[in-house]
Amino acid sequence: MVFIDGKTGDLITKNGRAAVSSPNFIEDFPYHPKPTYDLSESTEGIQDQTSLIVLCEASSAEDKASMASTLLEVALAEKATPTGSKVCRYFTGKGGGPVDKVRSMCGLKKIPIKHEHELISNAKATEDGLGLRVYPGSGAWNCDGCGCMGNGDQDRYRCSEKCDFDFCPKCYAAGQEITDEENAKGIMIILDIEKSQYYAPKEEHMSVTKENMLMFIQQHGAEELEPKSFQ
Repeated sequence: MVFIDGKTGDLITKNGRAAVSSPNFIEDFPYHPKPTYDLSESTEGIQDQTSLIVLCEASSAEDKASMASTLLEVALAEKATPTGSKVCRYFTGKGGGPVDKVRSMCGLKKIPIKHEHELISNAKATEDGLGLRVYPGSGAWNCDGCGCMGNGDQDRYRCSEKCDFDFCPKCYAAGQEITDEENAKGIMIILDIEKSQYYAPKEEHMSVTKENMLMFIQQHGAEELEPKSFQ
């Protein structure tokens, strides 16, 4: 779905389907590109532009918000004062969307994630008349954990606050596991899908801070980092 500026004829976005599916689809209209996105919202540009991604599925809600804020600050700074960086797009990976695919390509282990709100079984939601998100057409849905597809007749766990989030029973059980401290930390990667390569920060710059993020971008632009091939 494409959105075009009615006055100028300029392209606004080619990712309109994701935009109108977003919880903020009214507030974000007419969907001019944002400096940053979560992978569950949009992946526009990730296929053909070098992207910095902060994976933080197992982090606390507070830490996710902090990392997203830092990423936004860096993205805005890079846009306002170009430094010759080769990074063009900025994403968080809080859970959902192609997070597991990104982890798989970069040889990172998949970790169980927890949704920020309580999840309840579809059967329980129906029984209590909670009126959670209705799926159009065949009622097909995708698990935000493993990506498997189900239909309206299969049980699943849905967000009690009506987010577009579903877990199959297997992923719901995995999501209840307590993640270790290492998993709860964010991970920065730079993705170059066109070249089937990714980059990791140097060991001393692994933690997700503004200073390390800027250093990561700088070292990537200066070709000081070793590219790694997708798994």
